[in-house]
Amino acid sequence: MRRFSGVDEPTPLMEVRDETEGNDICERLRAAGVKCAVESLPDANSFTSIWGGRAEDVLKVLVNGSDMDRARSVIRDYERDTSEHRVSICETRPLPGASSELGKGFEAICECDWTGPIRDTSDEAMNDARKHSRNVSPDIVWAPRGS
Repeated sequence: MRRFSGVDEPTPLMEVRDETEGNDICERLRAAGVKCAVESLPDANSFTSIWGGRAEDVLKVLVNGSDMDRARSVIRDYERDTSEHRVSICETRPLPGASSELGKGFEAICECDWTGPIRDTSDEAMNDARKHSRNVSPDIVWAPRGS
């Protein structure tokens, strides 16, 4: 049986996109006392693997089998923390030559297609954004208006 650093009874918990995500999840798991590793393993659920071929590797978070219930609880909390919509604050000044009646302002725009009202200050737009989600970008982006 293959040995994984820090995990005595390796049991796949979840697939991750990249090492950064895997390490973030393992950090949370370790804080809860769960032994964890991020490893590249063949994807047993791929079409190639099902037909007996050598599947491409995917990154998986592995935990001790005895820690699985606690690990799942930590993951539920992690997904709840990171599943909120990301909101950006946009400065909505018009494009050069566009109608001046569009005016300049700040607007909170979320990846879920929610938008706040156009505000006079970025602080007002930030307050709108925080009412919608805890996941608010600290940067202000220019989102030109007009044609």
